[in-house]
Amino acid sequence: MLIDASTGAAKKESQSYLEHFGLETFDKKSPGLLFNLASDPRQSKNLYKQHPEKAESMRSLLKRYTGGERCAPVR
Repeated sequence: MLIDASTGAAKKESQSYLEHFGLETFDKKSPGLLFNLASDPRQSKNLYKQHPEKAESMRSLLKRYTGGERCAPVR
């Protein structure tokens, strides 16, 4: 899953919340967030820096869809 922003949060979570669930904040300078939901459903490991080509491929596809290209076949 690609989040085309440095955070996917609607609001900043409290430190106690992060500690309770064993989560860490992500680098605000990151151009995006990339997660493998099959192996990391909690979205705790940002893979963006390890797989920039995958992130760019997904970003390109996202831009095509938000630009009006259909993402499902016509019936």
